[in-house]
Amino acid sequence: MPTWTLHDMTRALNISSAAAKQALTMLEIQGYMKQIGSTDEWMTTPAGESVSGSKMPRYSRETVEQSLASFADHLKLVNQDSSAEYKIADAVAFGDFLSKRARVQAPDIGIKLEPRNRRAHENSASEHGRQEAFLKKLRGRTPLVNLRPYADWMGARTHRQLLP
Repeated sequence: MPTWTLHDMTRALNISSAAAKQALTMLEIQGYMKQIGSTDEWMTTPAGESVSGSKMPRYSRETVEQSLASFADHLKLVNQDSSAEYKIADAVAFGDFLSKRARVQAPDIGIKLEPRNRRAHENSASEHGRQEAFLKKLRGRTPLVNLRPYADWMGARTHRQLLP
């Protein structure tokens, strides 16, 4: 978002107004954001964009919505494939596509994997690498999704459930 408010920050991060004000003060001191005049609006500075790795939104929301629907169907097919190494236990999508903006970034998707054969995955030192390889294969060639291993905070923030 080019500009945002304290309320936007408290909602996005699920923190109190007091905590958000402290964070804003620290980010402003570090030069990552600045207040717009005397309003309650803030904007990210070029330094903040560089540190965060942010990019200009480049996809239409409709394109992202279609991609998410297609990806959700793909996840269901993977779960039906008994030869797949993992079952997808949960998948949540989050990002600015949930807003009403016309142009958005590719959504992030948290994927919770469960091994189909638990014994083959017990005490495996290479389990993390196997999961990463599975996620890479699961993503395929689409640039419209960013897959990440599931973490509890993903389900606690505003998101869209991709599996029933």
